[in-house]
Amino acid sequence: MFETTHTPGPFFTTCPHGGTIYVEARLRDSTIQEVAVVGPTETPEQQQANAKLFAAAPELLKSAMEVCEAWGKFIDSFDYAPGVGDVAENIEFQEMMRLRIAINAATQ
Repeated sequence: MFETTHTPGPFFTTCPHGGTIYVEARLRDSTIQEVAVVGPTETPEQQQANAKLFAAAPELLKSAMEVCEAWGKFIDSFDYAPGVGDVAENIEFQEMMRLRIAINAATQ
């Protein structure tokens, strides 16, 4: 359903000299690759939260893709009669479409 080309996770954070936080990944050959740099923000807590969000991105994306795949199989298992339980008006369906849009934004 979705294909990714980003650096495979997991990502982790380091802050070797204080101030700037680096989001990094360990590649298959044990090389450390810098994925993102999180500079100082309004507060140290905000900077740390930003770094954690970047570091969690691969797992969040993987989970979102798995949810969409499972939801798609669930929807496909039902027969919908026209005008009865219109899936397009279902709030869960609308939220799932928003999730798919977000995944597309991250993978295309």
